[in-house]
Parts: sequence; C-alpha cells; structure tokens
Amino acid sequence: MPSSRVPAGKRKRQDAIPERLLADLWRKRAARQAWLRTGGGARVRVVYPGRAGHSAGPDFRNALLEIEGLGLVQGDVEIHLRQRDWYSHGHGKDPNYNGVVLHAALEVDSSVTSLQSGQQAPVVCLAALLEGEDPGRPACPQPVAATRKPGVPAARHATGVGRTPGPGR
Repeated sequence: MPSSRVPAGKRKRQDAIPERLLADLWRKRAARQAWLRTGGGARVRVVYPGRAGHSAGPDFRNALLEIEGLGLVQGDVEIHLRQRDWYSHGHGKDPNYNGVVLHAALEVDSSVTSLQSGQQAPVVCLAALLEGEDPGRPACPQPVAATRKPGVPAARHATGVGRTPGPGR
C-alpha cells in the first residue's frame, strides 16, 4: 500500500514545526529578545509574555508589551504557524479573542489581524525566536500591503489611551 506521507525533503518547513513549539518558544524566549517587528514596521518588546491560556481563547493572557508609538500595551497574544490560521480556526468571529493585542506567527501575510470587535491587532513574525534552533532560517518577508483601517488602532494602550469606544459608549 502506498504511503500518504510526504517525504521530508518535500515538506514545507513551517509544517514540520508544531504550533505548541512556537507557543513554548514564545513563553521561554520572547522576553529575552531585544525587539520583534510588526508587519507594519513598529518595534515590539515583550516585557511579560503572558500566562498560558488553558481554556477557549487566546494562547497567552495578560501579556505586557512595549509597542513603538503606543507605549506599554497589556492584553492577550495568539500564536499560529501561519497568520491565516487565525481565520481558518474561526478566531476572527469569536469574541473570546477580542482581547488580543498581538498576533504572532511564523508565516505573516499582512501587518494586522482583524478581531470580531472590529479592532485590529498588529502581527509579528516569530522567525527571530527560531534563530537559535535554525540559524539558516530566513527572516519573515514583509507583508505586501498594510490593511489597517483608518481610525482603528492596531492595539490598545495599557492605560486605555487609543481605545476606540464601542457602540453606545
């Protein structure tokens, strides 16, 4: 019977990395990185990677990030192999993910990810966290175009500055 397995040399590199490994790298290495960059070019420093989420919702809760141009931002972080997994997993329609202030992925398609609330979260590439594992791994390419909606902040500031009031507020 022929095998349905794809030979190792023919697999995409990202498919060989389990998402839980990326989450583990985020937990162990993100705060030790000097800076990560969003698809829009802003620098992000992880002060605290957050506590692991064990129920429905984001991978990490209550992370503390310093985002260039915004200052300290507190909120949730979601980790994926590919940014588009956000949509295929249904997170964009799930209010449990409205607290996400940063989407981190190995393969990045655009500079932001849309939340169910209408807000947008910036996206960072996780390739820098893998450098210790695979020094030959290329850096993430920049997204083709920013898709940020005018007037909608990419992340919510820890002090509440920059929040867009919701309906009826």
